[in-house]
Amino acid sequence: MVSNGLDLSGWAAPPGGREPGTRDGVHIVAVGRLAPRKQPVRLLKLLQAARARVPSRIPMRATIVGDGPARGQMERFLDRHGMTGWVSLPGRHTREEIAKVLESADVFVAPAPRESFGIAALEARAAGLPVVARAQSGVADFVKDGTEGLLGRTLGDLAGAVARLCTDAELRESIAAHNRATLPAAGSWPTVLEGFDQAYELARDRRSSSGTR
Repeated sequence: MVSNGLDLSGWAAPPGGREPGTRDGVHIVAVGRLAPRKQPVRLLKLLQAARARVPSRIPMRATIVGDGPARGQMERFLDRHGMTGWVSLPGRHTREEIAKVLESADVFVAPAPRESFGIAALEARAAGLPVVARAQSGVADFVKDGTEGLLGRTLGDLAGAVARLCTDAELRESIAAHNRATLPAAGSWPTVLEGFDQAYELARDRRSSSGTR
């Protein structure tokens, strides 16, 4: 399958940006439509589990950008579990507003197991953020565990990965430094065009071998 073509240059972190993990603690960000099929309440459970694993001396805050029919359910979960003080749902943002949120972030989370490609995660990766995602999702095509981020197969794995990045500043910064220095190949137009060339060549070979004119 050939991925979408994206111009990722506009997502690159500005030179001399914020020092990760400063000011008001480790900032975790997720971006996406708040639709029931994406199970956004599972993201809140992930954050809750991560907070329980991180020492209280390390401040954490999370921003979940997006809107959709599951927003009310998420707000009720946050109220019920006392998470409104550190998890915010600012609603839908423009591309420019998302870029500003990513500038202030330390970790990006993409927990959906059925993410076929993961455009938001790719943009966060291009912005220099360590990405936490499912090993069985399309995000694993451009995030290698321990290099561009951390991967896991279960919700518990992802909660552990977020907690690890919150507590291990050296690991968090080494991944961020790698991501800031290296734009991802996935989604870039040279890679996409090469993928189309290969797909057309494969189609021609199959047509020739079947004797189809």
